[in-house]
Amino acid sequence: MLQSRSLSSRPWLIAVAGLIVTAVITAPFFFVTRLVEQLAIAAALSLAVAVGAWLLARRLDRRGQELVDAERKYQDLTDGLPLVTWVYGAKDRNDTRLVGPQIEATVGYSPEQWDGELLERILHPDDRDRVLGELASAAEQGVPFESEYRVLGRNGEVVWLREHARIVSGADGEPRFGQSFLIDVGELKRIEDEKDSLLAGQRAAVSETVERQGRLDLLREVADAATSPDYRAAIERVAELVVRDFGDWCLIDLAEEGSPLKRLAVARAEPGSKKGERAPQQEPDEAVRSVVASGSPQIVPPLGERSNGQEPGRFLGGINASSLICVPLRARQRSIGAIRARR
Repeated sequence: MLQSRSLSSRPWLIAVAGLIVTAVITAPFFFVTRLVEQLAIAAALSLAVAVGAWLLARRLDRRGQELVDAERKYQDLTDGLPLVTWVYGAKDRNDTRLVGPQIEATVGYSPEQWDGELLERILHPDDRDRVLGELASAAEQGVPFESEYRVLGRNGEVVWLREHARIVSGADGEPRFGQSFLIDVGELKRIEDEKDSLLAGQRAAVSETVERQGRLDLLREVADAATSPDYRAAIERVAELVVRDFGDWCLIDLAEEGSPLKRLAVARAEPGSKKGERAPQQEPDEAVRSVVASGSPQIVPPLGERSNGQEPGRFLGGINASSLICVPLRARQRSIGAIRARR
């Protein structure tokens, strides 16, 4: 009785106790609800991340396929060209990224073997310094590299290549990679050599024709000179014609009937008078007499030697002579004189 009266006199205590009991009973349900909400939020976030990752993966796959397709198209294009495509690092030609299969048919090395170091190693010794210098200069100036050079193929044969190389930059101006095209120009070189040979042959034929025509003209003019009643004037004219067409100077010695060998004509080219220059001697020397006596032509004397005290170099007066010949003049089956010319 006492206890129930005590509780009834304190209603607030009963209210507090009720609240405590209610909280104890309902607390688990509250936390469970919050947990369910958090799990739902986490699930939604996970789903969003998964969808985003899937979309990103699809995009990357699409980009990757586009790159593969682009590379395949580029490869198909370059494989069909009559040249070798070589792609390498922007700052290192040894960083080979792509080489056309034509390289093996061109120099005998496979695409897997090809790089800048191999190219330097097989450069022709006569071209190596020049090509390496041109490469360094192009890299320093930032300009495309273009050159023709020889390499030694794997079989040891010489291969002529023409290379066009440049550095490809991106939209930001930064260098991305180097691109080179190698063209086998061996057939072109062979055609050029044949053309040069044909032209040389044609020039030689023209020169020979001109020379023959000159000789015919000389014979005609000599024949015309021979009709002159003044035989001394005719001989002097012959000497002038010889100098004009064949030599830098000419001497004609003749033995008139009943007289000893005598110098009748002297003709020379005129390079210009020099102080102290001497004229040739007026009488035939022993070399000329020997030719007349033997009836056989001779080359006398060797350039630079003296002939009876005469100095051919001084007589030539600056003309760059290379040969001296003395030929007998014959009439009635005997030698009657000699003509001597130097060129």
